[in-house]
Amino acid sequence: MSQTVTQKKTGGALGLDIRSGKVAKTGSTKRIQELNGLLHATRPSIDIQRARAFTKVYRETEGEPELLRRYKASAEMYRSFKPVIYDHERLAGWAAGKIRGAQICLDTHAHWIGDDLDALETRMYDPFVVPDEYKKELKEVHIPY
Repeated sequence: MSQTVTQKKTGGALGLDIRSGKVAKTGSTKRIQELNGLLHATRPSIDIQRARAFTKVYRETEGEPELLRRYKASAEMYRSFKPVIYDHERLAGWAAGKIRGAQICLDTHAHWIGDDLDALETRMYDPFVVPDEYKKELKEVHIPY
């Protein structure tokens, strides 16, 4: 049993080292080393662009077929995303507004995000940075809807 606890602490400590940028840049070329360094120096964080687009469109399309609402919300999401291109990238584009960002998909995950939102930053595995203004907006606008 104590071995499991030690492994969790080691795993958590290693994850914190990676997220803090202490991990050396590795890779075969300068470009790959720079991208690797950028990736490891950035903590995973939440992005709510998708939640904003879906909430907006779902409010506007109440009563329409679900498939049409999802299509319109996806179209709004892609229209509203701002392009993010980092130095050294050859293929540009991230699923969120920044490197290592994760979109909040309330249309499929609202049932657990509402309960776990305050714990996302402090959980042992896969912690995410969640700015206070995002938490407030999610709790007051998007999750209740």
